[in-house]
Amino acid sequence: FIINAEFLYEISFTQNTNWISIDGDNRTKGINYNSLYAANKSHLAYVNSKIYVAWQESNPDNKIQIRVAVCSSCDNSSTWTFVDGGTSQTGVNGIVDVDGNENATDPRLHMYGTNLYLAWIQHKSAAKQTRVALYNGDNSSPSWQTVDRHDEYGASRFGLNYNVVKDASNFVLASSGTKLYAVWAETDNSRGKFQIRVTENPK
Repeated sequence: FIINAEFLYEISFTQNTNWISIDGDNRTKGINYNSLYAANKSHLAYVNSKIYVAWQESNPDNKIQIRVAVCSSCDNSSTWTFVDGGTSQTGVNGIVDVDGNENATDPRLHMYGTNLYLAWIQHKSAAKQTRVALYNGDNSSPSWQTVDRHDEYGASRFGLNYNVVKDASNFVLASSGTKLYAVWAETDNSRGKFQIRVTENPK
């Protein structure tokens, strides 16, 4: 017991407890402070010496959208730039929801090679869909392109879980050197239970 106590004592005093606010306003206001709407479910990625943050945020129509901001050189006077290509009405999810009448939740950022991907859950009327978009990497002229499903007409209105009557949730991206993977939970309507689905996209 004495050895354990000494070990814990050493650990507690060798950790760095000095945290510096880099959201731009000395801990009193967040990145989305100028928004009138609630934000949560944030996710962070460090890409090419820049910090990207994605989150879900409601809008004037009481719909939830996905917002993304980047901080190129973060310090106490950090400046964040929105790179979701959206407006106060619609974020990245506007790619697949042009009329802005669907909720989009649970954003997940992922760096694969030199590319930044964003995944989220799109709440369509039939079932929640898994969506994935690729960032063009240009913070001055940001744009996103869906890379989950396409058909003869271009980008599909459905996500990776193309069975449109099964809800998807807890979507996560992961990668190795040559492949991008996606995993999510999906409702099995025949049993009333969730099952785990996994797909891969070879580079």
